[in-house]
Amino acid sequence: MGVGTAFGLLLILTLVIQGLGYSIMFASRKVEERAKRVSDKAAQLARDKALAAVVGVSAAIAREDAQSVSRLKTDESGPL
Repeated sequence: MGVGTAFGLLLILTLVIQGLGYSIMFASRKVEERAKRVSDKAAQLARDKALAAVVGVSAAIAREDAQSVSRLKTDESGPL
């Protein structure tokens, strides 16, 4: 009777551990999907910020270049 009880407990514990593994795997997938959605939104926001920075810097450089050209056109002191 002792060997049968030990085998039965072993079988029950195996099934409990397997069930816990499946439930943890299921919960882990949900958390992973949620984290992926959040990171995708954060990545999109970072890309938008980077694009805005590039546009801003490009506009500032273009404005500075335009002002330099207009100063050169209006400067009649001759070459340096």
